[in-house]
Amino acid sequence: MTRTSVQRLERLQISEIDHLGLSEQRIERWVWGFVALGIGLRVLTYLLRFPIWTDEAKLATSLLDRGYAELLEPFAYGQIATVLFMWVQKTASLVFGFSEYSLRLIPVLSAVAGVLLMRHVARRLFLGTPMLFAVAIFAVSYYPVRHAAELKPYATDLLASLVLTAVALEWLREPTRVRWLWCFAALAPLAISLSYTAIFVAAGILICLALPVWHERGWPSRLALGVSGLLAGGTFVANLLLFAGKQYQQRSRMTIPWPGGFPAWEDPPGVLAWLVQAHTGRTFGYPLGAEHGGSVLTFAAFAVGAIVLFRARRRLHLALLLCPFGLAFVAALLGLYPYGGSGRVSQYMVPAICLLAGLGAARISSIAKRSASRRRAQACVLAFLVLFGVLFGLGSFLRPYRDRPDMIGRDFARWFWDVKSRDAELVCAWQDLRLDFARPGERGWTPGGAGYRINQRIYYKRIHRGQPPDLASVSEQRPLRVVFLGTAVHSQPDAFEEWLREMRTQYDFLGRERHDLGRFEEQHGQGDWVEIYSFVPRRPDETDPL
Repeated sequence: MTRTSVQRLERLQISEIDHLGLSEQRIERWVWGFVALGIGLRVLTYLLRFPIWTDEAKLATSLLDRGYAELLEPFAYGQIATVLFMWVQKTASLVFGFSEYSLRLIPVLSAVAGVLLMRHVARRLFLGTPMLFAVAIFAVSYYPVRHAAELKPYATDLLASLVLTAVALEWLREPTRVRWLWCFAALAPLAISLSYTAIFVAAGILICLALPVWHERGWPSRLALGVSGLLAGGTFVANLLLFAGKQYQQRSRMTIPWPGGFPAWEDPPGVLAWLVQAHTGRTFGYPLGAEHGGSVLTFAAFAVGAIVLFRARRRLHLALLLCPFGLAFVAALLGLYPYGGSGRVSQYMVPAICLLAGLGAARISSIAKRSASRRRAQACVLAFLVLFGVLFGLGSFLRPYRDRPDMIGRDFARWFWDVKSRDAELVCAWQDLRLDFARPGERGWTPGGAGYRINQRIYYKRIHRGQPPDLASVSEQRPLRVVFLGTAVHSQPDAFEEWLREMRTQYDFLGRERHDLGRFEEQHGQGDWVEIYSFVPRRPDETDPL
C-alpha cells in the first residue's frame, strides 16, 4: 500500500463520524461556502472602517513621527510588536496615506490569507464533516474576524502559525520530500520576525519532527531540520535581545503586563481555578466565548477532538497541534508569556483549537443511536455556524465600532478639524507649537491622547499633508484656536498659566470650549476631553478682558 493510500485510510478512520450524508463534492462546496463567508466577514469589517480604538491608536502613534530606524526603539505607550511588523505597517502608511484603511491593510490581507490556508490545513488532516466543521468554526469566529480589521499583530500571529503548521503537515504527508523541511527553514525566521508568538509553533514543530527525522530519514533531512532549528532559535534570540526584551521592560514599568495570564503559586487553589479559567475562558472562545466558563463547550469539543485524533493513531499530528500549548504553558510558569486570560495574545493557538474543536463537534454530534438523529445533530451544528456568521456580519454593520467613545472621538475629529478650520486657524498645542506640557502622556493608560493624535493626523487636512500653521492669517475675522488634550493641559497647570500669560501679551483671549470624548469602558472607565482656547490679535489700546 502506498504512503498516500495509508494517509487516506487514516483520514477515513476519522471520517467515519461523518453523518451528514453529503457527497465529497457537496462537502467541498460547503467548505468553500464557509471560506467565502469568512473572507466576506473580514472584508466587511475592514470596509466598515471601525474607528481606531485605544490599543490600535497607542501602537499607531509610533508610526506618526518615526522613521524606519527610530522604529528599532521601544514603542510608545509600552506597546509590543515586532520591528518587521511595524516596518511593513510604516510602508503601507507611506504608500497609501495615513488612514484607517492603510493602517489595517496588512492585518486584513493576513486574515484573508489565513482563511484560505485554514481550508488547506484542515483538508490535510480530515475529510467530511470534521473538515467542514473545523473550517466553519474558524471562518465565523469572533476573534479572527475582529483582529482582521485592527492595527495590531494578532492577525499576523495567526497567519504565521498557519503557515508553519501547513509546511509541517506537507512534510508529514510526504516525508521523502526534504524540500518541505528546507521551506520550513526559510519560513520560520520570517514568521518569528513577523510574530513573536510564532516561536511557540516553530519550536513545537521542531520538537515533534526531531525523532521521526532522526530515526527514519537520512542526513539530508537531519541537516534541513538542524538548520531550521538554528535559524529559528537564532532569529528568536536576536529579536528577544535587541527588541522584545526592551519592549517588555518598558511595558513592565508602566503597568502589569497581561494580568490573569500567569498562575499565582502562593495560592494553590487559585492555581487550579486559573487552569480552569485558562481553558474555558476567552482563549477558547471559538466561535464565541467569554470569561467564567463561557467557552466550556468549545474546550469540551477540543478535548474530544484530541481523543479522537489519538485513537485514530494520528499521534504525531496531535503532538504537532498540542505542543505549542505545552510550550506556552511552560512560558507562563516561568512568568515569560501569558497562558490564557486573553484571546488576543493567543492567536497562534487558533488553528489547533478550531481543528480539534471541529473534529470534536463532529464526534459529539454523532453519538446518538439513530442515524437520522446523528444527521440532524450535525445539520444543527452546521446551521448554527451559518446563522452565527450571518448575525455576526449584521451586528458589525449595525454597530460599526468597538467602544462608543472611539466613535465619539472620531466623530469629533471629523467635525472639528473640518468645520472649525473654515473660519479660524486651528493650531495643535503639541503637534504645531511643541509645548512640552501639552504633550499627550505615554506612561499612563489614559485613552484619549493616542486616539486624539491619530484622528487628528487622519482628519485634519493641513497636518495630514504635513503643512505648518499659517499664523500670519490670524485676524479678528479669522481667530487663532489652540487645541489641547484635557488630561495633558491639566497635568501641569503652572506651565499652562505661564503660557496663557505670554499669549495675552500678543492676543486678546476670546474664550474656552470643552468637548468631552466620553469614558472608555475597556480602559477602566477613564475618559478624556479636548479644550480649545481662542484668540485674536491684540490691539495696542485694548486691555485684557480677564
